[in-house]
Amino acid sequence: MSDVEYAYPGLSSKIVSGGREIDRLGSHLDALRARRVMVICGPNILRSSDVVHRVERAAGDRLVCRFADVAPHSPIDVLRAALIVARREQPDTVISVGGGSTVTIAQGLALLLSTSRDLSDFAMRFEPPDRVLPPLAQLPEVTTRVIAIPTTMGGAEIGHAVGGFANERRSHKIIVSGDGRTSPRIVIVDGQALRTTPRAVQVGTAMGQLRVAIEAYASTAHNPMSDALALHAIRTLGFTLQGEWTNDEDRLLRIKGACMLASMGQSAMGMGAGKLGVNSAIAHQLGAICDLAHGEANSILLPHTITFNSRALNKRFRLIAEAMGVSRAGRDVEDVAQDVAKRVTLLSTGLGVPIRLRDVGVSPESFEQIAIATLRDSSIATNPVPITSKAQIIQLLQEAW
Repeated sequence: MSDVEYAYPGLSSKIVSGGREIDRLGSHLDALRARRVMVICGPNILRSSDVVHRVERAAGDRLVCRFADVAPHSPIDVLRAALIVARREQPDTVISVGGGSTVTIAQGLALLLSTSRDLSDFAMRFEPPDRVLPPLAQLPEVTTRVIAIPTTMGGAEIGHAVGGFANERRSHKIIVSGDGRTSPRIVIVDGQALRTTPRAVQVGTAMGQLRVAIEAYASTAHNPMSDALALHAIRTLGFTLQGEWTNDEDRLLRIKGACMLASMGQSAMGMGAGKLGVNSAIAHQLGAICDLAHGEANSILLPHTITFNSRALNKRFRLIAEAMGVSRAGRDVEDVAQDVAKRVTLLSTGLGVPIRLRDVGVSPESFEQIAIATLRDSSIATNPVPITSKAQIIQLLQEAW
């Protein structure tokens, strides 16, 4: 399919943003006619901030239960534990409070509350280098609603997919795509909630969203809609992430808006699996196998995948360079790509985000396992350079190490 042959699905979510949007939660629940609410979160946010308590106060007597054991990378066993609680309490609405792992668990709950099938039946299947196969089972009709209250700069709450789940052995992630039926009906962006999140989490997830924007623009599935969203996200993030990170509420909301734009660029490429590239595919496996935060994994890899993919992008790469403020006049694409990669590294360094895999505890002994798992990840299907071998992936890991 060419970039002038596309279907733009839009979003099924309403997004509201402001300083104290959580305080309006009751009116949103009224609009959805929600009567039984389940709140899900991780133990850290419950222990270290008042965000979950603010949400529960706003939910009032609609609140029927809380699940507070969400873990990074949305492990399947955690999803199953949450499902036991949900099946007992029968919520009609699940409110996710936290980052990407939390909203992924919430969407997995909405799916599994509507079926007796196992999550693996809905996983995308993939034959390298670019053949994406449908899951074994079609998605059921989903009646449980999801509301997302994100507290990081990640954009997992935006889009059509159910999400990526680490398997029981933490040896890889399975990806469950979707058509928006499990997506949050409402995304509530609250400035005060964003301010409670540790700086290291915010800067890592923000750099991860710069990766989403760059990969969305570079994807072979791109179209004019995704290009516009992705380029504006690159431009805005490239500017707003410079300099010292501050906890100014307006600035946090602006950065979060740009981060959501990046995910909208991904979603604009249509429903199905991934639609991004090798950066995302490797980062999925670094998370599952090495327990590396998704934002940091993506940020560390990004300079190397930029130069790796630049020649395949050729003339299209000039707009990435322009959006990042890099001059391209009279220069070949490889030179320009090197400067863009350096600009990304400078952003990470300025924000205090790690720039080498060795600095976050990743061992070269894991590269083989990561490469094998990456070749099963459908995100590589739309990488501008076809990914056909373990050697390509191991080379990128070595460069990032």
